[in-house]
Amino acid sequence: MSADKPDKRKRKQAAKSGDHSPIIQTGVGDVAGDAKIDNRAGLDGEGVAKVVESASTHAVHPDKLLGDLKGAHERIGRLATENEFLREQRDAAVRRAEEAERQGNRDAKRALEAYREKGDTGGLLALLVTQRDRRRKERDAASADLLELDREIAAVAFTRGEIATVEAALAEILDVSPDDMYAINLTGLIHKLRGNLQESEAAFRRILELATDDSDADGQAVAYGNLGNVFYTRGDLEKAEEMYNKSLEIEKQLGRREGMANQYGNLGIVYYTRGDLDKAEEMHKQALAINEQLRGKEGVARQYGNLGLIYYTRGDLGKAEEMYNKALEIDKKLGCRDGMANQYCNLGLVYFTRGDLDKAEEMYNKSLEINRQVARREAVAIQYGNLGLIYYTRGDLDKAEEMHNKALEIDKEMGRREGMAIRYGNLGNVYAARGDLDKAEEMYNQSLEINKHLGCREGMANQYGNLGIVYYTRGDLEKAEEMHKQALAINEQLGRREGVAIQYGNLGNVHYTRGDLEKAEEMHLKSLEIEKQLARKEGMASDYANLGALYRTRGDLDKAREHLRRSRELYAEIGMPHMVEKLQGWIDRLDR
Repeated sequence: MSADKPDKRKRKQAAKSGDHSPIIQTGVGDVAGDAKIDNRAGLDGEGVAKVVESASTHAVHPDKLLGDLKGAHERIGRLATENEFLREQRDAAVRRAEEAERQGNRDAKRALEAYREKGDTGGLLALLVTQRDRRRKERDAASADLLELDREIAAVAFTRGEIATVEAALAEILDVSPDDMYAINLTGLIHKLRGNLQESEAAFRRILELATDDSDADGQAVAYGNLGNVFYTRGDLEKAEEMYNKSLEIEKQLGRREGMANQYGNLGIVYYTRGDLDKAEEMHKQALAINEQLRGKEGVARQYGNLGLIYYTRGDLGKAEEMYNKALEIDKKLGCRDGMANQYCNLGLVYFTRGDLDKAEEMYNKSLEINRQVARREAVAIQYGNLGLIYYTRGDLDKAEEMHNKALEIDKEMGRREGMAIRYGNLGNVYAARGDLDKAEEMYNQSLEINKHLGCREGMANQYGNLGIVYYTRGDLEKAEEMHKQALAINEQLGRREGVAIQYGNLGNVHYTRGDLEKAEEMHLKSLEIEKQLARKEGMASDYANLGALYRTRGDLDKAREHLRRSRELYAEIGMPHMVEKLQGWIDRLDR
């Protein structure tokens, strides 16, 4: 078989396992920690997370209405990842190194030791490049073995964030074999990483076309899954759901239960983003059950992570922590360092939410160290961002700015515009906390422009909300109301009920400041009703606090006390002692 005319079997092998979920983060941030998801923000679902950007919140003080700025962590939920898509070629690279080691190659031995002990693929990549360069001199540059080396180099380099090396390898493959589905798929992932969603979509549609021509159902399933990720990133949840369901249907016809589990997980992310946590939980549990039946431990860990995100969002931090620890234990046994890093990040978010900043910092640093060792540059950026939020919360704004700028530098080097948008938003929070509203506005607008370019409506909504708080703080209530209404409209269109609740709360603050207590109460009650439906205890606690302040202003101290106590109880249930203490102080003032 000539190298420039790959048969259907080669095309199919090249694209296999390519579906990847949208990073939500997990992270809560790839939190880590965005968690980006998964996919992650970044890598399919690892992270992950979906990527959550800096978002406005609406907690108040009984004495002074606060439009606080909250830098939401990037969260990593463990979904089907791009690492799964690349695993086949990475494993081939390891086998090649093992063969070289058996032949006495000391570089191969050192590379394998670093990979097995620390997950460091730097030596492995250097070995592959050396072998390729040597074989170029020995044989035809279009030989099948050279193309396989380029595929392996591209896979290892991609996981390390060395995109220039990936692109050089893909260019050689596509020069010889323009219809190579592996190379086209990876090209689509690079475009997605950089925020070039139109080009990414074109690459995945090309795979769909090739797979359809070849009657390659497996390739079609991969293409539909990746197209779903593009639509998810754009905020087109209906189209994303349609693509994931098409992929799921093919996987069912093929009897590919692992693929079914991946798509159930992706659908879970769609429902999560819509705020339908019960349906999201159902999807992730279906994915979990399949992975348990298949004894796919990595898939089991992934779904524990996703379920942890759901429990976290409901305010059940104990259950979320349990899920993340289950995922972490599996990843430790598997030696899956990527997974360990993700779950340390997610645990960091739990501790952060509880107000245990020291423990949160410890978890983020563990995640950072692993990601440095395995050269996951995108994840390194995410952890710098999460550490920035720790310092921000402590009031160390100089250190927070330093961390966010480190993250921004990596995102710029990678051309990762989605990450850049997040960094600009969080830097805006730092400047706002310093009182430099002009600089904060500049940062939020930079983030907004990137999100507009990406077509990322969720990010646009977040930044409209943050701009609304800037105008609110300046006393420009009309402009603040305009921004919050724009954010509200986008969230309503996306079906993001959590975002809708936040903007109702922010609009309530605007009306409160105008002295229109009736309208303010209406907005806060709307927010509270949604939070109750979502079972989001933190959101409910914030709304009860807002209403308590409002009733105090009316002079209805009994009702104010009732709502502040309910807020305190919810914060206690979540495990946020710092907020319990704050609410108790407000209640004590009422009783004087």
